[in-house]
Formats: sequence, structure tokens, C-alpha cells
Amino acid sequence: MNTEYIQNELLYLWKKICLFEYKTSCMKDLNDDFFFILAKLKNHKEENYIELYTHIFCFLAHIRDIHLGMGLRTLYYSFVHIVYDFFPILTCGFLKTMMYKHDFQTLGSWRDAPNICLFLKKESKKGEQHPLIDHIIELMNSVLHDETVYFEKTKTCITNIAKWIPRETSKNKWLFERLAVHWSKTYTYLLNHDFSNKKSSYDAALRKCYMNYRKIVSKLCKSLPIVEQHMCKNEFQNIQLENISQKSLVKYWDTLFHQTSCLNNKNNIYKNRVLSATTLNSDIQTYEKPFKICNYKLGFLHFPDCIEKYVCYAFRCASIIESFASSTPNCEKLGNEMMKLDQIWENIYNKWSCYVQIDKNTVPVIHVNVHCLTDPILHRAIAHACFILQSSDIKRILFCSNNPIWIHLENDHTFISKMRTIYKALHNEVLINSDVHENIRAVKYIHHFNILVIIQNGFCFPYGEKYSYKDLLSILTNGRYKDVAQGLRSLF
Repeated sequence: MNTEYIQNELLYLWKKICLFEYKTSCMKDLNDDFFFILAKLKNHKEENYIELYTHIFCFLAHIRDIHLGMGLRTLYYSFVHIVYDFFPILTCGFLKTMMYKHDFQTLGSWRDAPNICLFLKKESKKGEQHPLIDHIIELMNSVLHDETVYFEKTKTCITNIAKWIPRETSKNKWLFERLAVHWSKTYTYLLNHDFSNKKSSYDAALRKCYMNYRKIVSKLCKSLPIVEQHMCKNEFQNIQLENISQKSLVKYWDTLFHQTSCLNNKNNIYKNRVLSATTLNSDIQTYEKPFKICNYKLGFLHFPDCIEKYVCYAFRCASIIESFASSTPNCEKLGNEMMKLDQIWENIYNKWSCYVQIDKNTVPVIHVNVHCLTDPILHRAIAHACFILQSSDIKRILFCSNNPIWIHLENDHTFISKMRTIYKALHNEVLINSDVHENIRAVKYIHHFNILVIIQNGFCFPYGEKYSYKDLLSILTNGRYKDVAQGLRSLF
């Protein structure tokens, strides 16, 4: 089996994941393809086999990469499960690399550590006894130990690992108990005695090790700026905008801004929530998070996480405004909501546009299969299309339907204005997906433009582009995954 054959199979797998419409339901086919590649690689004897191994693990990193990769968490867990059976030592070294920061960003997240354990428990034949779970437990507690030492000196944490350790009362109690037992055996003396014929003494020691571990995790968690922690304790006054991730901001949007889904004020009995919402509203007008310009060749366009939720909230505003024709809704926060969305969108776009170059003659083409305006898939496609047209001189979007819908946005200069125009253009249309080639052929002069097609999974590619292994290789070797490659080479 020669190198070129394995490269072509890896290229085909990459195309299936990102060029074809990836869905969780197709994971079995993808797993089979990945298993086939690893089986052939295991028997590969040519001189450059180390490079092939490196490309495989960089490919895994790219699948999980939450900033500049695919961000496909479940598929990543599944592939890790498969690759461990072939290359356990390399996989353990790889996972450690994935958890740490690279150029001020992580490729994965510490949430991956317990989640891989839960995935293995559910999906592997060995269940809770899978050997990779033991390795991950050892890795988590090693980092947690370093964290406790650092915390005692500085009263701050380096990572957020404590946030992702399962709680003793959760459905993942089994993992908490194994973590606590490993911690006690490794870093304390509690379970290192001879408990033969002394079951009551062992049970007492076990309860104490659970209690001690729980206290350690709780102490570290309290020092982390976790939004959910403040919300559960009704300490909204302690929530600061710079400590809210994009994911948390969109998830708790109405709660943080103390408003209903109809954009009215909530009951004002909690004064701290009202004051917190007022402060957050004010901070959004001036706050900009720092960012690092990316010099990596990305292979295809990447977009910020969660921006589809801002489209959802903007469509909500557009729907309320549309209802003005028949009535005057009681909507106290509409104006403020639109102002917030405009400001946040512009801030996110400005950061994105610093490391992405869009040809000025580009037209985004939305090619998705949706049935209504509330579909998150549609919101994601529209968000990506708007980022593209905001960087282009051609302020139009082509929406593929039974009859192509040509949306003109030349006169819309704000995010909310764009969303209102798109909402009106699609509101009364039958959103039936049809052949992208027919839609493009039906629009006169569109071939004069640079066409970027946005597909069901949100990925965006030049129309008619033919990808080779060289294109995939440019992603895997461009420097983004250099720490992964160096770590693997050190294990050979």
C-alpha cells in the first residue's frame, strides 16, 4: 500500500466531512473510512511513514480545532476512540497536547477530557474500563494538582479544568469517584493503607477522599469567572462583560439583559439583575475584546462561533417590527436590542476581517435545505453570508430555492438593516432547496463574480473548486498544528 493511496483516502475523508453535508447520523460511515485508513497506515513501511502519522493526528486536531478548524466535537471523540486502538501511546501524547494553549488559543477544551470518558463509557465495548479513561483521569488530576499549587501562591487559576470536573451529585458520579480515588492514592495517604478485613475503615476513608476532592474542586471553581455560577447564586452584580464568552452571552441573552422573549422588561423584584443588565448594556457600547491576528493559511473560510444566534435575535426584532402594520406591540426594549446587536456584530466582524481576506468581487450563495425562518441552519448560513458581503463590494446574496432569490443589500449599512431586508425577502417565500447549479445558471451575469457557496453544515467554498491533497496538506502543516506535530515526533 503506497503513500499516495493513503493520502487520497485521507483527502476523500476530509471532503466527506467538510464538502458534503456532515451530520451526526453519517458518523458510522466516517468512522469506517477512518478505520480503513488507520488499518492501512498500521502496515505502512515506506520511509516517510512518520510524516503520515503526523498528518493523521494533525487532521484530528483540525477536526476539533474550536477556533480555526471544523469544531466537530462528537466526531473528534469518535475518531479518538478509533485511533487509540491502533496507536495508544501516540494518542495519549496527542490528547495532552490538545488541552494546552497554542499561541494563546486552545485547539480543544478541558471539557473534552471528561466528555471523551463519557463517550468511551457509552460507545466502547469496554465501557468504564476502557484504558484511555485511566490515562485521562491521570492527566486531569496532574493538571488539577499543578493548579492547586499555583492557586495557593496567586489565588488565581491558569486553566478552567475545575469547571469541567463532574460533580459528585451529577449523573456522571462514577467519573467523579474515580477521579477522587486516583487523587487520594496519588497525592494523599488516605487510601494507601492496608484495609483488608476493615471494610468500615475503608468506607470511611473513601467518604473522606470524596469530600476532600469536592472541596478542592469547589475552591478552584469559586475563583473562576463562571457566569452560570453567579447566576445560580443570584449574584448578577458580579457578572462582567469581559468574563462572558460568546457562547454564554448568546445562551443567556434574555436573562442577562433582564428581558422577555417579546423584548419587554422582566419583573423588577431583583434589583441586582436590573442594575447588572443596565451595566452590561452600557459596557457593550464601548467594550472590545483583544484579539490576535492569524497568519495561518486556513484552507477554507472560518467564521466566529455563535454568530447565527445574533441573526436569530435580529429576526426576532424584524418580526416584531413587521407586526407594527396591524398593531402597536408593547415592546419596551426593541430599540435597545437593535442597538446592542449592531454593536456586537460590528465588533465581531472587525476582528474576523483582520485575518480573513475576501475578494472584492465576491457574491455569497446560500445553498441549504430548510423549511422555515426559525431554522438555526438558515441563521448560520445567513450570518456567514453577511460576513462575506460585508467584506465585498458586491452587496448581494443569492439564496438557492425553487426560483433563485436575489437579495439586494446595497442600501443597508447596519446589521439590523441587513437582517430586516433579508427577513422581508424570505418571509413569504417557499424555501425549497434545489440544485445550486441551476440557481446559478438562472441568474444573469453572476459568472462575472467570484462565487462562494455556503452549504448545509456552514462551510463555505469557491464554486467549482477542485481540492487536492496539497490543499489539505497546506492546512495540516501551516503552523497552526506545529505543537501537535512536534509532540508526536518526540514519541517516535
